[in-house]
Amino acid sequence: MNRPTGSLRNRRLGARRAWLVLVIVAACFPALAGRALEEAVPLEKGLNDRVVQLLQLHRYQEAKETAKKAVATFSSTFGKRHAGTATSLRNLALCHAQLREYAEAEPLFLEVIEIREQIYGPKDVHTLETLGELADLYEKAGAYAKAELVLKRVLAVQDLWGPKNVMRARTLERLGVVYTGLGRFEEAEALLKQVRETNEAAFGEKFIGNARCIEDQARLKQAMEKYVEAELLFQRALGMIEKARGPAHPETGICLNNLGTLYSAMGEYEKAQPLYERAIANLTKAYGPQDPDAEICRQNLANAKAAAGRSPRPKSQAAITI
Repeated sequence: MNRPTGSLRNRRLGARRAWLVLVIVAACFPALAGRALEEAVPLEKGLNDRVVQLLQLHRYQEAKETAKKAVATFSSTFGKRHAGTATSLRNLALCHAQLREYAEAEPLFLEVIEIREQIYGPKDVHTLETLGELADLYEKAGAYAKAELVLKRVLAVQDLWGPKNVMRARTLERLGVVYTGLGRFEEAEALLKQVRETNEAAFGEKFIGNARCIEDQARLKQAMEKYVEAELLFQRALGMIEKARGPAHPETGICLNNLGTLYSAMGEYEKAQPLYERAIANLTKAYGPQDPDAEICRQNLANAKAAAGRSPRPKSQAAITI
């Protein structure tokens, strides 16, 4: 039987020693060794990146299946307590959240938070990012009290960063939306005003990122039945988005839908209908007819058409903001 030559034997021994070093480092310092291990172990490349791409394209079902594959690959290769596994679990949770599968998303987000706390610590931006996403989930699901608790946990860390920090401002904005949902309008108004001032001081009045906060203020005024003020704010946000993104952009479509919900709440269904139609066209063109946001706009349009034919008309018709 042929024995390996000395140089080949030495290369094999060197590779084994390098692998042992990686394993030892991984056991002692998992966060530091993650990247090295991923390079050493044959993985299907780009699984998590592919999920992010699919999420951006609103191909949520396909993203979900890819995310499940990523979770299985990372967890079987590196175990549950690994940064790559946490990322794949977070991506899967985001897929469920976008599909309004809130019961499936919540335990995944909680698991990711636990893993990231162990790897990075409770004050690290990775942990805070996932806490913010969990709060968004609770807000969308109408679990406002849970969302408030999570956001206050995030703010306890971000308050140390200073009052002008833009990430802290984003958390305050989320809290303002939650207070709107809870009917705590004065608190919501104060927070959203503070956030808008922080954003405008940092980026200027015309910065496109400010449009989201202006929309949140519009939704607050709508909840307070201050419809004239709400309309002006929605129209300002829409003008900013249209100018920055274009009239056919999906972000423009989302704002059109949300302005339509205001007109539905006012009982002005003829004004609402063309806005919903434009929103549907924008979102369908960008993401296809199966897009969940486009489906919400279709539901809003159908409700507005039905309500427009009623006599007497109801003051408010259930319409969903995005």
